[in-house]
Amino acid sequence: ALLCFLDAGVRLPAIAPQYWSPAGPLGPVLDFLYKNLGAEFLIQLQDVSRTIIYVGLALAAIGLRPRLTATVGAAAMLVFFSLFASARGMRHSDPPLILSLFISAITPWPSRGDRRPSVDLWPVHLQRFLFAYVFFTAGVEKLIGNPDGWIGGDVISSTLRWVQLGYAHRFPNQIQLSANQMVALFPNDLLKATGPIVVLLEVCGPILLYFRRSQGYAYFALTSLLVVFRIILFVPFSGFYALVIYWLPGFNPRQKSEL
Repeated sequence: ALLCFLDAGVRLPAIAPQYWSPAGPLGPVLDFLYKNLGAEFLIQLQDVSRTIIYVGLALAAIGLRPRLTATVGAAAMLVFFSLFASARGMRHSDPPLILSLFISAITPWPSRGDRRPSVDLWPVHLQRFLFAYVFFTAGVEKLIGNPDGWIGGDVISSTLRWVQLGYAHRFPNQIQLSANQMVALFPNDLLKATGPIVVLLEVCGPILLYFRRSQGYAYFALTSLLVVFRIILFVPFSGFYALVIYWLPGFNPRQKSEL
């Protein structure tokens, strides 16, 4: 989660009044602070919350009161990303990262002196479901919201060109930009064919994760999709990366009751 935040935790240098639109569960609170204390206070709040996230997650990672420190880190991350969503708009990958942290915070972790560490299985299954849920709903939303664009349409090619204009000067390195430009030059028919493939992976992949024989293939396909999109579309699906570990082949922690 800490590495994911390093990738997704973009600092706001300023808050433009024309773009301010309170969002998220903390939207009303942030709007009250914005109107009464000003944008500069929220910028300082952003920096404080980011420091708390680093400290809280680092302490949780080394096993120092992981439930408490993970809770503090998750709460600070909720403040940080709610502020970002209010100033710039909600990013789809931020809520899964926050939810994953809160699930980790309520997980009954083993004691430091346990020679055979284990965790209860229900938080693992919940994290796995969250991973499958975000993919499945993304695929369904594409079919409902823009079926013509994704099934035989120009969504992929137009998105490739749009991100070059919108993000190329801020986020990606030269390797990412070169990869984006190379893929954008593919034949248009080939790019159109990738739309249905993406939708198929997002809708069917989460279901196939729950079948033993297809689990490894589905896991590889979905994680590869995240990596490819991160490279060529400059989209940091960091919230999904935090959930990847729970579907690793062979990841099967022991129940505490078995010890």
